[in-house]
Amino acid sequence: MRLVKQLIFGAIYLVILGAVLFWLWPTSLEKCRPLEKCNSLEAPVLQVSFAEPQLFFAAGATAAFAEVKNSGVSAEFSYAINFYDNFDGLVGSLNKKSQFPASSVRLVSAVWPGNATRAEFKVLASRELPAVIFPPSPQVSEVLEISGNSGRLKGGLRSISSGTLRDINIIAVFKNSLGDLLWVGDTVLTELKPYDFSEFVIALPKDENLLKEITDGSREFFIYPTQ
Repeated sequence: MRLVKQLIFGAIYLVILGAVLFWLWPTSLEKCRPLEKCNSLEAPVLQVSFAEPQLFFAAGATAAFAEVKNSGVSAEFSYAINFYDNFDGLVGSLNKKSQFPASSVRLVSAVWPGNATRAEFKVLASRELPAVIFPPSPQVSEVLEISGNSGRLKGGLRSISSGTLRDINIIAVFKNSLGDLLWVGDTVLTELKPYDFSEFVIALPKDENLLKEITDGSREFFIYPTQ
C-alpha cells in the first residue's frame, strides 16, 4: 500500500513538473529567432542614416553630396540616390555600394547627367562584415585639365597597403577661391595592388562659368578603400 502511494505521488510530481516546463519552453524559443544570436547575446545591429544631401547645379548636371553615419557594426550597404524635379517627379536614379566601418561617419556623392531640384539617399540592402581594420587610404595626386567649357580631373592613387584594395570610392570636392563648395565629382577604382599606382579620371560638367571658378579654387579628396 505504501508503495502504491509513493507511485501516485511520484506521478503527480512528474505531471506538475512537465506542465511547468511546457509553459516555460515557448518563452525561451521566442528569444532566439532565426538569424539572431542566442545564449543571451544580442544580434548585431546594421544601421545607417543619411544626412540631408547638399545639391550642386551646373549646365545639364546635378551633384548630390551627403554625410552618412553607420551606428552599428562594420557593414556593406547598397543604396540608391534618387533625383527629383520641381514637381517632385523622379527624373533619375543611381545605385551604389560602399563599406562602412563600425561606428563611422563617411561621405557619399553622386552626379546625375541632367537637371534636378531634390535628391534623396535610400538604403536598399545591407550585410554584416567581419570586425576588421580597414586599410589606410592611398596617397592621391591630381592634375586639373580645363579648356573652354570642357574639363576633367586626372588623378592617381599610390597604395601604402600590403593588401590588394578593391572598389575604391574616390570623391573630389571642388571649391572656389574663398573655400566655398562648388561641385562634387566621384569615381570608383576597381583594383589597386599592394604598393602599386593606378590612374583615375573624374569628368566635369560642360559649364564654362563653373569651370572658371574651379580653376581658381582648390580640391579636397575623400578616399574610401576596401580590402
